[in-house]
Amino acid sequence: MSLETGDLAVDDESDSSDYLVFLGAIGVPANEYVIWETPPDDNDITIATRNRAYGEDEEVVEAAYLEDVKRSLADWDINEIVEWHDEGELEDHGVRVYGFPESRLSSASAGDEG
Repeated sequence: MSLETGDLAVDDESDSSDYLVFLGAIGVPANEYVIWETPPDDNDITIATRNRAYGEDEEVVEAAYLEDVKRSLADWDINEIVEWHDEGELEDHGVRVYGFPESRLSSASAGDEG
């Protein structure tokens, strides 16, 4: 993957031009990253369930929408965002973290690379 922690990324499946702050790979495959837990009789909803065009064993990466970061945190820097994510505290600061199949995100500056 060409993204590094703290890079701006885009969601290749979205019609929106919103940027995401790439927070890193978490070492969990899409079929094990649970989005919603369900009753014992049902299968949990995972990243793989919601992203069938991607491999079930594809690694999940996490990111936060840049606008959410700006809206929730008046003064912030990327190192602080990454640190809070690594410590599991970013959502405590009002920033929602999303999981994506690794290949679904690309660099926001990919079109500028030559």
